[in-house]
This record gives sequence, C-alpha cells and structure tokens, in this order.
Amino acid sequence: MEFTREEFDIVSNSRFLLVKADVVTKVRAEFEGLQNIYGDIVNAEGIILPKTAMPKISRGENYKGLPIWF
Repeated sequence: MEFTREEFDIVSNSRFLLVKADVVTKVRAEFEGLQNIYGDIVNAEGIILPKTAMPKISRGENYKGLPIWF
C-alpha cells in the first residue's frame, strides 16, 4: 500500500487526530443534551411515541466521504 505525501501527513498527524476526537466529543455532548430536552418535552406533554421516533445520534462521517458539516 502506498500513500501520497498528503495522505501520510494527515494520518500521521497526532494533533489532527486528537483535535478531531475533541470535536466529536463536544458535538456528541451537545446532541445528547438536545436529545434529553426532547425527551423531557415529550414526557411533560404525556406524548407516547414509538421507539423509532426518538432521536438517534449517528456519527455521519461518511456522507459523500465527508463529515456532515461539509
């Protein structure tokens, strides 16, 4: 297997990987908070939803090969 110089630089850049992990952790925490708020509203209103209607956190890292914010 051969990597281009750019590919090698990216996959060997530990700082990039650590920052990426930090970003994923922060985004996940934000979505978990929103999920909890949604659940609280549904419960307070006495709404019964099927399990499939509850929010689900997905990483979405492979939409057209890019994270979803691109």
